[in-house]
Order: sequence, then structure tokens, then C-alpha cells
Amino acid sequence: TSFGISIFIHDGLGTAFGVFQSGGHMGNTDSHSMFVIDAGGIIRWGEISPSMNIPMAHVTKALAEAS
Repeated sequence: TSFGISIFIHDGLGTAFGVFQSGGHMGNTDSHSMFVIDAGGIIRWGEISPSMNIPMAHVTKALAEAS
């Protein structure tokens, strides 16, 4: 099984996913986050990280559960 990876850096998507932060110490930016979205566009898993780190074990588990 393979999974695509997409990186989006614009306010519209961050706002839609609830991760956009306005006026933080780095200005207006999206929080560090990762989501697993199935082929039908349904969010199957998501994690927001205040420490800029999402453990790979969390991602691997989410991908296994989504497949």
C-alpha cells in the first residue's frame, strides 16, 4: 500500500482544518500538524503538535488503521 504526502502552506487550508493561528510569535501561521485523509476525502486521523514533533509511531499506527 502506498500513501501520498501533501504539504500545504496557506491560510485557507489551515483555517479549514482548525490549525491556523493568528498573531503568534511567528506571525500568522499554521500549527505543526498532520492528517490522514482517505481516498474519499474523510479525515481518519489527525494530530496537532505544540512541540513541532509528531512521533512517527503515531503516524505509522494511523496509516495502518486507515488501510
